[in-house]
Amino acid sequence: MSADLLRTSLTRLDRQLAPWSAARYAVELPSGLTAGATVHALAQTLADLAAAAEGQPLRPVPRIGDPALRDQLTVLAHDLLAAAPDDEATLSVAAEAIRTTARTLDGH
Repeated sequence: MSADLLRTSLTRLDRQLAPWSAARYAVELPSGLTAGATVHALAQTLADLAAAAEGQPLRPVPRIGDPALRDQLTVLAHDLLAAAPDDEATLSVAAEAIRTTARTLDGH
């Protein structure tokens, strides 16, 4: 069930980000971070969860440009699903992180 929730959350965020331009990613949010930095932080969260599930060391996600963030999120979410975490909680945490990011970006 959590895998489906993760996929659904990712699909919704992907659709939300699809029309975004570089200018939209550059908007500063109330948190003080840009929208791009906020999405990148989500990418790092997904990478960290996947690394933990695989028993691998944490590695920084490269910031290769805001337009690539959608693809990075997709790849990292699929990496997490492929890691097949032993507990459903990991996938639930990932899905909630995606939904939280989507709400943070909503309207900005």
